[in-house]
Amino acid sequence: MKSENLRIYIVSDATGETAEKVILSVLAQFKGNSVEIQKFTKVSTPEEIKEIIKKATHSNAFVVYTFAQKWFRNLITREAEIQRVYAFDIIGPLVDRFSQYLSKKPQELPGAQHVMDAEYFKRIEAIEYTVKHDDGQNPETIYDADIVLMGVSRTSKTPLSIYLSHETWKVANIPLVKGIEYNIDFKKLSGKIVGLTIDPVYLSDIRKARLKIIGNNMNSEYANLKNVYEEILFSNEFFRKHKIPIVDVTKKSIEESASEILKTLKKDKIRF
Repeated sequence: MKSENLRIYIVSDATGETAEKVILSVLAQFKGNSVEIQKFTKVSTPEEIKEIIKKATHSNAFVVYTFAQKWFRNLITREAEIQRVYAFDIIGPLVDRFSQYLSKKPQELPGAQHVMDAEYFKRIEAIEYTVKHDDGQNPETIYDADIVLMGVSRTSKTPLSIYLSHETWKVANIPLVKGIEYNIDFKKLSGKIVGLTIDPVYLSDIRKARLKIIGNNMNSEYANLKNVYEEILFSNEFFRKHKIPIVDVTKKSIEESASEILKTLKKDKIRF
């Protein structure tokens, strides 16, 4: 066979990237050959497979394929045998072996790896956004958030933000402090923003424990029960004034509070 006639057909029910990487790695072991690679992607019907094999017959191409569904793999194997076309299944044998080893049936989902990759990058994007918008940072891009949490100190704003960001939500959190002017259009955040409230006695205890850890004065106004009551009263009035829905985080786990926040905002359930 003349080198200029060498062709490889990549056939896939997804993007064909997996097969292409494998082929290029293998071809790197063979110098001096000019090989034309042609990709047939998003193949989803038996008719397409038959047509590709027919083309491969006429062009004397080597067919390399990746299909998630076993019946597609069987079909292209059979068609290649009938037409006497060289064909190789890249992932099928490995999927079958893993199925035996794991004692599980494969999902047979085309492009599953790319779905995972998309989810991964979405999560990374959400985490990066959340970190940059912790504790009131970068208010100019707050409207890009999926969720905005607001509350007085020690109402779990940051832990909740990080938890939700790992579920691919972009979260901003804003500390609520009496006497601070907020240059925020709360109407534009409707459906995104939640106010966090907590039992004053419980919050006072949390703050005392925090002060003890950092070695600060136990009699600080920060943990003073009277001051804490006033902060919570102020925050609840602030939320009502700006029509911000309230979620009580008293003695709740991060998971419980996060679930209630999503329910309050009518978001999808927490995604794993």
